[in-house]
Amino acid sequence: LANQQAECAALSAKHRHLENLVRELRRDNTELREQIARVNDEAEDENSLAESDKHTRAQSLQVSQ
Repeated sequence: LANQQAECAALSAKHRHLENLVRELRRDNTELREQIARVNDEAEDENSLAESDKHTRAQSLQVSQ
């Protein structure tokens, strides 16, 4: 009986440890998704500025001709 109780306690501890690992992985996953979203937003902003610069340059070329 003592052996079964020890096994049960060990399995419970392992289960808690695994639950904590899953919780940490989910939190890390959320943080990484947020970072990716920020990087994508920044890249879109840079692309918008680049397109706007092309338009401005094209207009200035038309004016100078």
